[in-house]
Amino acid sequence: MRSLVIYLASFLAVALPGAESAMCYPRNYLSAKLGARITTQAKLGGDADPNAILSDGPISRGRVRFADVEQERFLTVDLGVQREFDRVEIGTGGQPKRITIAVSRVGHSGPYESVCEIQDPGFFQTLRFPLASARYVKFDFGSPVRDALRRADKGCIVHSLRLYKGYEHPGLVEVTKLLHGRIQPNLAGLENFHKAAEAGDWPKACRELRAYFASVKKLQGPPSSSYDLSGAQSFLEGSLNFAGLARTDTVPIDWAYMKTTDWYEHKNFLNRGSPLGVPVDAYYHTGDTKWSDFFRDIFYDWVDANPKPTVMSGPDYPTWRTLDSAARLGWIVSRFAKVTAGKDIEDE
Repeated sequence: MRSLVIYLASFLAVALPGAESAMCYPRNYLSAKLGARITTQAKLGGDADPNAILSDGPISRGRVRFADVEQERFLTVDLGVQREFDRVEIGTGGQPKRITIAVSRVGHSGPYESVCEIQDPGFFQTLRFPLASARYVKFDFGSPVRDALRRADKGCIVHSLRLYKGYEHPGLVEVTKLLHGRIQPNLAGLENFHKAAEAGDWPKACRELRAYFASVKKLQGPPSSSYDLSGAQSFLEGSLNFAGLARTDTVPIDWAYMKTTDWYEHKNFLNRGSPLGVPVDAYYHTGDTKWSDFFRDIFYDWVDANPKPTVMSGPDYPTWRTLDSAARLGWIVSRFAKVTAGKDIEDE
């Protein structure tokens, strides 16, 4: 029941230079430049340095391998200063059975309080947990699981480790100011928008901008009483299927989850935002607020999990996000008229 202005701002943030400054990519706290250091008492494979997993850029890199011996497998991070965070991106190989993440405000030796645990982790995932404030973080990958025939998690690998505070989308006033700064001042039909903005009445400016777009972005065809809701219902129930790799995940969704290293996972990573438009269509054809509510929830969930990086080139920067931004533009444009016209989708 919200999000029109942020919907439009997402369009401008990928279409116009400079507009992305209001949508900053979360900083990775596992950075040597920020003072982070990693230690472990576990034996690693070869001459591995656990600090190889640190990254000074906005994305994670590097990996460490635990030696294939009987041992407890821990990585302990000193962030340098106390920080607030509620997200971890983490990848593993060798199929560890469990990952536990714990924090300490006291010291490197603890005591530690568990904030997150996941069973049977995939090759890559994003873990969410309540906001934590701590300087020390311990990652526990358990002990090797052995049986009479094999070593089930031989040579456990940890890769792509990133610790950060989740992105929070800006509100109506901030985004409307952003739009006012990017839209040309003398376009016919936008006089009321600029008048309200210059008076500092940002909610009214938003209403006027919406009214303008409603007048120029016409809906294509009337609602259909026979519209097939099966696709929307499937997404509502958490059924996701990208390139035949089916899984169930309801909002909040781990948009980055990868079960294996299968190339189809990589190939379809860019297409994972495609469900966003489906509840818009369902709402348009039925008028049922269940679908406008679902659109709000899944749209904000996707935006907050996938903000456009301010910089996308250079070492440790997500260069592939340029393609993701182009895909985002297509999803937004295709449903823009329906979102604008939706009476149960609030101006924000």
